[in-house]
Amino acid sequence: MFRTVRRTITTLAALCVAATTVLATAPVASAHDELLSSKPANGKTVDTSPGQIVLNFSADLILTGAQIAVTDAAGTQVPTGEVAVDGPQVTASLPADMAAGGYDVSWRVVSSDGHPIDGDFTFELAATDTTPSPTPTASDSQPDDAEAAGPDPAPTADQTEEPSTELAIDPPESTENANSVSPTVLWLFAGAIVALLITLAVLTAITKRRERNQEQK
Repeated sequence: MFRTVRRTITTLAALCVAATTVLATAPVASAHDELLSSKPANGKTVDTSPGQIVLNFSADLILTGAQIAVTDAAGTQVPTGEVAVDGPQVTASLPADMAAGGYDVSWRVVSSDGHPIDGDFTFELAATDTTPSPTPTASDSQPDDAEAAGPDPAPTADQTEEPSTELAIDPPESTENANSVSPTVLWLFAGAIVALLITLAVLTAITKRRERNQEQK
């Protein structure tokens, strides 16, 4: 009976060791790369043609398969230059004479793990003010009392215009892999193995003692 129990415990211990080894050495599945920011930023209004689309990703991309398409509010595609991939950055040039209005940018790249990813964002090109400036007259060239009094005081901190900042399209999602092995699981397997080995040692000692007692009889 004790030999059967010992063989069973030995088999269970071997299975636990094998399972722990597999879990500990299992490769972590790669997470897709994420778009960190763009230029122009999503929803941003620019005064002049941006000149190019710039996309910044969380890792170096695969060089082939990158695409960028820009369309205006009427759905007409805007001609762009060749899409270039440089590490985590993707660029494509834009015409300098783009008309005012809203634009939609669609992109598709190949993530560093080999999987294609895509997305889109929008920006708006503001209309240029074409109203001619009035011709100054002789009376306009004369300084008024305020100008004669001296230059305007320096703007205060409250009057200083805050610099504009570009908005990232979307904050990257957590890249933590759901398939990764928790350290708690490994500790539980290790504890189970230790308990089985201790039980096996105790049963082995009891079996040997009984065998010696039987031989002495």
